[in-house]
Amino acid sequence: AVLFTRRIERVVQSAEQIASGDRDTGIMLKSRDELGVMAAAVNRMFVSLEQSKSRLRDYAENLEKMVEERTKSLVATEQTYRALVENVPLIVYMISPEGSMVLLNSATEKMLGLPAETLNGSHDIWAGHIHADDSIQVAVLREKCLRSGKDFNAQYRMVHSNGHSVYCEDHAVAIFDDEDVFIGMDGIVID
Repeated sequence: AVLFTRRIERVVQSAEQIASGDRDTGIMLKSRDELGVMAAAVNRMFVSLEQSKSRLRDYAENLEKMVEERTKSLVATEQTYRALVENVPLIVYMISPEGSMVLLNSATEKMLGLPAETLNGSHDIWAGHIHADDSIQVAVLREKCLRSGKDFNAQYRMVHSNGHSVYCEDHAVAIFDDEDVFIGMDGIVID
């Protein structure tokens, strides 16, 4: 009984060491009885765990490389996008569902004589530069498009900082997230 109990204790202790990660080899028990069968099963489990750990290590190393490559790609894409948006000869903008200007490119300076920073924020700031004869019509149409999540198309006049009128064509498309929730509008203004 003592001999049999010691063998059970050795198998249990070895299995606990494997489970805690304190053992780097299987159970050394060669017999054909129930304890030998159990030790062989634990050894197969140990080998499987080691293979899984190895695959996880490889995956972690590859994942880091993949994330690094993807990050570089995203940075390059963003730089290309920014260069494109900043260098097109028309105003590019984004507005929130509430109507606030979220993004304006630097073409506002050439077209309206105003830096983009002065027009960001509440849509009232932008609307304040629309010709008085056109402002109500444009405001009503924009509000309707924002409430309904529809595209916006309008022709109107804006007032350049030096006082002359700029005839504009404004096109914006409604943007929706993956769950089909309206998240704003992306648009362009052409002189």
